[in-house]
Formats: sequence, structure tokens, C-alpha cells
Amino acid sequence: MCRPSPRRAAHACRIDELSPVLANGKISSYNAVMPRRPGLLPLELAILRIAASATEIHGFGVAAELRDSHGSGLTAHGTLYKALTRLAARGLLTARWEPADLAEEQGRPRRRLYRITDAGRTALVQASVDGLATRAVPSPARHAPRRRPVTP
Repeated sequence: MCRPSPRRAAHACRIDELSPVLANGKISSYNAVMPRRPGLLPLELAILRIAASATEIHGFGVAAELRDSHGSGLTAHGTLYKALTRLAARGLLTARWEPADLAEEQGRPRRRLYRITDAGRTALVQASVDGLATRAVPSPARHAPRRRPVTP
């Protein structure tokens, strides 16, 4: 039995008591893998479109392009970087670090640069054929504040 002490809070004891339950997979949400829907996510399609129109891209540049072209920024940049990592892991983008001396000359951190692959171009074309690319990123008009009707 766990005993709370000044350094060990009572909730830590409760977690210790649950750890055998969590470890053996009796709680399904801890051991189930979420199925991924087939195809590309809307953000991934937008990234591939941006990558197809440029030689190389980096995460902050993609965020700026999304903001400029769609009128709104990302709510969480972590989502963008996870999407870039997924696309690279699937072979749709290649990734490399820029030279350290270039970043040092410009007084900023190194950038991870991405380039679309042939497989990425094929996936983008396939998504366009499937009709998914047209819905990739919501248009700003859809998310614009609604005007209330003027009543006399």
C-alpha cells in the first residue's frame, strides 16, 4: 500500500495502484492504435500543394504560406510539424537539415528543409482526381463571422 508523504502526493499513490491495470492492457484506450483514415488529411494536401510549387520548403514558411493564401494561420504549429514528419515518413517528402553555417550567418536556428518526391506528386494528383484536393483547406469565407440579418 502506498502512503502519501510530503514529497509524494496522494494522487501519485492512486496512479501506482492503477499501474498494473494499465500495464496489462485492461483499459483499451491505452493499448489500441487509432485507425487512420485512408488518403491524405486536408493539411497534408495543402503542404504537398505548397511543396509542389516550390523548390524546398520549411515549416515556418509553410505556415506563412497557409496564412497568406487562406487568410488564417494555424491554431497549432505542432500540428504542421507532425504533418511534415508524417509526409516524410511516408516518402512523400524528403527532409534534410540546412547547413549550420548558413543559419549561423543569418543569426537564426537551422531549418529542416523539405522537398516533394515523385511519390508525393503522384499522391497529390491522385487526391485531385479523387476530388479531395478541392476540400484541402477550408476557405476563409466558410469561417468568416456570419452577419446577422438587418431587421427594420
